[in-house]
Amino acid sequence: MNLNEMKKKTPTTGWFTFDKSGVELELRYESPADVRARVERCTEIVNGREQMNQAASEKETAKLIISWRGLTLGKAAELMELEIPAGADLNADLPCNEENKLALLSESWELRPWLQQKTMTLSDFVALKREAERKNSQPSPSGGSPAA
Repeated sequence: MNLNEMKKKTPTTGWFTFDKSGVELELRYESPADVRARVERCTEIVNGREQMNQAASEKETAKLIISWRGLTLGKAAELMELEIPAGADLNADLPCNEENKLALLSESWELRPWLQQKTMTLSDFVALKREAERKNSQPSPSGGSPAA
């Protein structure tokens, strides 16, 4: 039995609730090999020394966020300093785009470490998958559909 031949070919993803905010983020798992490849892609030689390109690193990290739900302007203002225009709707959903991902990653003390911890913990993704399978295997509370 060769584990390398059994390595998963498609990305492992899952929805996680961030903090107590109720914001849910769909994240992609990042294996140790993925982390090494990302670091290599973001490393450059400057004056004969290896140096991390911070902008490239943030763009690569932002790709780990696939989507989000419940991230409003008001909740974003709790994660980073914003000057919200008068009359702005604090309940307006923020689009999950590269610009917003990068702003949150570079300005929020809470989001980036949480994201890195979550995306590198395979057991969290496995637990999500098992819970979903458990819920799907339980009979419905209504007792199922009647026989025809």
